[in-house]
Amino acid sequence: TPELRIGRYSRDHEMKFPSTVEEMIKIYPADRDFVVDILGGEKTVPKLFGHASKVPKTWTLRPYGSVSTRDFLNTIDVFVYFDHGSRVEAFGRSMLEAMASGCAVVLPKKFQEVFGPGPVYCSPGDVREVLERMRTNRTFFDSVREQTLSTVKERFSYDSFVGWIAEELGQVS
Repeated sequence: TPELRIGRYSRDHEMKFPSTVEEMIKIYPADRDFVVDILGGEKTVPKLFGHASKVPKTWTLRPYGSVSTRDFLNTIDVFVYFDHGSRVEAFGRSMLEAMASGCAVVLPKKFQEVFGPGPVYCSPGDVREVLERMRTNRTFFDSVREQTLSTVKERFSYDSFVGWIAEELGQVS
């Protein structure tokens, strides 16, 4: 079974990442079946691990902005975004960009109401199982990608926005 390329990007800030090494490893596996590419974590991740030498060898850390978002998303199979447990974020542009790019997406359950069906929502402890299923079951992987793209079209496309505005204007008059 081929390796799975997992990626995430965000500004390089501690609140944009899980709060512990244990949680990072649960979410972003450190073994050879998975390649992890983190754009925007070159300072925060080594600090979390205590030193750059302790960061898993299967992970690549790159400065935020060192590659375009589009190019980055085209190099990964699955976008996995978990942030600091105490962070409250109403909307995440990086998540929507990943969804629109055609990546399979794995997110914490707190984003389910915002982004709807498509991404797989789970707890940090369940991410590994989801990723392993994606790696070994192409039908599952493809269905997540297809549902995610469908959700982007239904909820976040130009046409959906125009429909929402028309509906709101209809309620006003």
